[in-house]
Amino acid sequence: MPLDPFLAAKVHLVDGVTWATAQSDPEQMARLTEFFADPAEPIVPDVEIENLTAPGPHGDVDLRVYRPRSEARRALVWLHGGGFMGGDLDMPEAHLVAAELAFRADALVVSVGYRLAGNGVHHPVPIDDAHAAWLWLTEGEGAARLPEGPVALGGASAGAALALATALRLRDQAGHARTPEALLLAYPFAHFPSPSTAGGGERWVEELGTFAHQPPGWSTSTQTSSSAASCR
Repeated sequence: MPLDPFLAAKVHLVDGVTWATAQSDPEQMARLTEFFADPAEPIVPDVEIENLTAPGPHGDVDLRVYRPRSEARRALVWLHGGGFMGGDLDMPEAHLVAAELAFRADALVVSVGYRLAGNGVHHPVPIDDAHAAWLWLTEGEGAARLPEGPVALGGASAGAALALATALRLRDQAGHARTPEALLLAYPFAHFPSPSTAGGGERWVEELGTFAHQPPGWSTSTQTSSSAASCR
């Protein structure tokens, strides 16, 4: 399958570049930044946007709430990706996607600025933040905004893994909190164990190792919780 012409003209920028090496090589990081740059500003749909916070076990969790101009018919708690270590509420996978979902699906969308791994943050802190956002919407201050329709939980990439882990936690606590009526998982980590990397997956595994590596001081265990390995 041929590459999209827009990407084909830029693919030379990432030749020989890995995420791991770019962290310590400014020249490679500049090439990555140029590769991902979009020459056109995205057009954000006309929706109401409000920045709020939800209380959580590790402190307040940043939220950005999107509401359609028409009456909301459903709701979604949305988690951006970024390899568990990157991303924020302003990235397109959070801001633009949440606005589009609110606009196209007549949905109240709560985008979650969960804490990122590193600098003392590790499992299950991001899941705790996602859980706190869910409880805020379904039981807490946000419940007054909730439409009568279904409430879903979703995310992209690492955010999809966190959404799935949060859904399993809610399932295991059945009777104590509302569970999602649906899951919206975009390109999630959804294999346990991972499928074979034979046939060209070695480079991808090398890249994932950057995010999977646990620095000294992080707790490890041979007993993996269902929320840490969410698709077992």
